[in-house]
Amino acid sequence: MVSVCTITYNHEKYIRDCLEGIVTQKTNFPFEAIVHDDASTDKTADIIREYAEKYPDIIKPVYQTENQHSKGIRISATFIYPKVRGKYIAICEGDDYWTDPYKLQKQVDFLEANPDYYLVFGETVRRKGDDFFPFKSRWNTRKTDFDVQDYICRQIGHTSTICCRNHYKDWENYSKGWECQILQGDQQFVLFQASPHCDKIKFMGEPVSVYRDHPGGVTKTKRNMNMDNSMNSYIAILKRFNRNNNGYYEKIVAYRIREVTVLREIEKEASRFKKLLKCLRNARVIFKYLLRKYAGIRPF
Repeated sequence: MVSVCTITYNHEKYIRDCLEGIVTQKTNFPFEAIVHDDASTDKTADIIREYAEKYPDIIKPVYQTENQHSKGIRISATFIYPKVRGKYIAICEGDDYWTDPYKLQKQVDFLEANPDYYLVFGETVRRKGDDFFPFKSRWNTRKTDFDVQDYICRQIGHTSTICCRNHYKDWENYSKGWECQILQGDQQFVLFQASPHCDKIKFMGEPVSVYRDHPGGVTKTKRNMNMDNSMNSYIAILKRFNRNNNGYYEKIVAYRIREVTVLREIEKEASRFKKLLKCLRNARVIFKYLLRKYAGIRPF
């Protein structure tokens, strides 16, 4: 009924919590977890093997002998999504974990009863070390009903909370034919499950997962990537999503592309302004130094 997708690399300290959150799910249906280890150099793979032996009907491991991410290969699109068999897909990265043992059951029950919804998501908690904080979402969580147009404009809560229909059929070509490197894999995945006939999203306002905020996390890595490449990647996803739906989302996609383009230009101007202010401050310090040394003037 559900395929859980998990990517992990050097998550020895975290992967046990992740796998426990998966195997302890209480459901009245079968589910699988495709767990991909990208040639970890610690004991992550050993822990996965332990769980795969203990829960062979659930844990379906994929082990790499060479790190694929460093080669520019998209892990989920290449090694995980083509293997999914579930009617629904849920995601939990190896450094996050589920806290609600009924997460899958409640989310699948809702999707089974509401065929016009394609995705449900819930609350998450951000964990930094041993401290826990609310996760700041871009969504207005006073609402509980959204659609894919809301997602295009605001994005979504944390990926570890979602469960969606497995609508996409062309996994073999999922990563082919792109004009640029796709950096927002989660956004691409979420969008490509929607269709004009099934594009509603439900927010179930219960905490279901913990998102770990640590230096080796994907979010930290993305903060350091080239923002122009990130924007081009996002625009490419929106354009292909619209093409896949025969132009049905043309207006909202065009609006969003204009918005992100303008926002990026504003960010660039703000960055230039900050650099100018820094130069002026440095020039003021140098000028004061020269006045003291050569003119004997002590400016205040």
